[in-house]
Amino acid sequence: MPPAPDLRQFLLLAAAAAALLAVRAVVAALEAALVAVGTPRARELADAPSAGRRARALAALLAEPETTAFTLRALVTLATVFAGVLAAAAGAALAPGATWLAAAAVAGGVGLLSLPLAAGARGLGAAHGEILA
Repeated sequence: MPPAPDLRQFLLLAAAAAALLAVRAVVAALEAALVAVGTPRARELADAPSAGRRARALAALLAEPETTAFTLRALVTLATVFAGVLAAAAGAALAPGATWLAAAAVAGGVGLLSLPLAAGARGLGAAHGEILA
């Protein structure tokens, strides 16, 4: 008789994977928002007499495009990879009798779920660039 699934462990791992998918979506939205705003508009916002910290931070992010792009892409990559790892562990916890199959199925499902989440977040960032950036 196979061991019983550990539901608590599954839920904890699934919640952690979901949090990483949320990080991926937020970073995707920020990346699209930065592109939508653009450097000239960011400078205009930062140079205004009433410019706050957010406007100056936005201009600083866009002043270093390579560093910003690298950081955002690294965050997206790490969040996606570790979400997959946690999802695989969650699948293994859910089906201890078929760990490899369950791990692959859950990790694949999370990978597929991340695609529309990131696409939706990018769309949101592109449509509401100044608000989100």
